[in-house]
Amino acid sequence: MMQLSDRIMVLSHGEVSGVINSKDATREKIGLMMLGVKEGIEIA
Repeated sequence: MMQLSDRIMVLSHGEVSGVINSKDATREKIGLMMLGVKEGIEIA
């Protein structure tokens, strides 16, 4: 998916949790977005 698209929109709990450029996307970032974690929040 990251190689086929320019941008990725992630949904969490029926709401858009974020849109990320595929160049900046990592599996970890997408996974956190899927969990509903907002940018700037650190997970320990």
